[in-house]
Amino acid sequence: VSKINAQFEYVQFKLFEKLVNGGDEPTCVCLLGGVPFNDLNTASKIWAGIDIINTLSRHYNFWAPIWIDNRESTTNIPETASQIINLYVDDNFQTLTIIQKWQVKKVCRPKHQQTKG
Repeated sequence: VSKINAQFEYVQFKLFEKLVNGGDEPTCVCLLGGVPFNDLNTASKIWAGIDIINTLSRHYNFWAPIWIDNRESTTNIPETASQIINLYVDDNFQTLTIIQKWQVKKVCRPKHQQTKG
C-alpha cells in the first residue's frame, strides 16, 4: 500500500478495511487529507482527480487533455503537464462561448435560440 501511495502527491488509497474479527477485507477508497472521495467538496474532487491523472500519465508516459467541469468551484488546481480545458458557469455569457487566450473565438447558440434564415 505504501509503495502505491508514494506515487501520488496529494491522494492516498485505502486498500484494506480492518474487520471486527481481525481480518482484512479488500477495498479501494481514494482519500484526500484523510477524507473519502465521496465526502469531498467539488474543488477537492478536482484536486484529487488531477493528482490521479498526473500519476497515471507519468506511469504510462501519456498526457491527454483534461476537461474540468464546474471549474468555478476552485481558483487553484495542481500543476499538470496536460492541456487543461475549463468548463465553468459565467453569468456574463448567455450562450455557450468558447474563449481561447482571452479572445472570443466562437459563439454557439442553443437550438431553441437560433434564428431561421
